[in-house]
Amino acid sequence: MATCEVHKYHWPPPLGLVTHHIQPLGMGGPDTPENKITVCDTGHRNIHRILDAFFRGVPAKTLGTKKEYAYAEQGYDMWVQAGEPGHPTYEVGEP
Repeated sequence: MATCEVHKYHWPPPLGLVTHHIQPLGMGGPDTPENKITVCDTGHRNIHRILDAFFRGVPAKTLGTKKEYAYAEQGYDMWVQAGEPGHPTYEVGEP
């Protein structure tokens, strides 16, 4: 059974798990296994909240766990290194 790669231990267990693209598809991220992690809905939303804060220039360290922040930062860095493709502005919570 798959587990959330952000929150290894859940109690109660998460209602569902989703695939998160570290560099989101809308930001030019590839749809490859290396760019995907399995996360719970809470972790997914928080990673996107932190990504949104990066784009708006808002301090993001307190918006989630260290692991959520690390995945958001990794996605942002990948986007910058790729030449900032795609459109980084999206509603918080959208994939």
